[in-house]
Amino acid sequence: MTDKTIRGSDAFAPLGRPVMVYDSECAFCRRWVAVWRELTAEEVEYLPALEAQARIPGLEPESLAVAVHLVEPGGRVVRGAEAVARSLAAGKRGRALRLYLRHPAFGRVAEAAYRMVALHRGAMGWLDGLLFGEEGGRMGHQARRWLGEAIAGGPDRA
Repeated sequence: MTDKTIRGSDAFAPLGRPVMVYDSECAFCRRWVAVWRELTAEEVEYLPALEAQARIPGLEPESLAVAVHLVEPGGRVVRGAEAVARSLAAGKRGRALRLYLRHPAFGRVAEAAYRMVALHRGAMGWLDGLLFGEEGGRMGHQARRWLGEAIAGGPDRA
């Protein structure tokens, strides 16, 4: 879901790469950002919301509290499932974004699923921990990565 474009501010310097902004207080969020960070390698920067607010003007705390945001190098901001899909595409794993953009039903389902998880972070964090293990566990992280790769697809071919 596209939010807005940050521009025209003396404080905003164009970014060199996309920046994914996430809630570092959310265990579910931290676990999945660790997976996305691996899948996107150095192509995407990941910042906790408080740090991002200090570095990128124009981000609204209320909006950051309910969804991840992707700030693209030109200043465009997207959030939710679209932000996840675009960040994976920036990391050369574009299947999720292709599905999101080409098939409106996929995009609607992805956003609805994202909203459901976001609205129930505590329960989803508990369930995620139960299914895959807590943070720091190698087996749980590998299972999350497998699921993330299944969603994102393999690396795009040149």
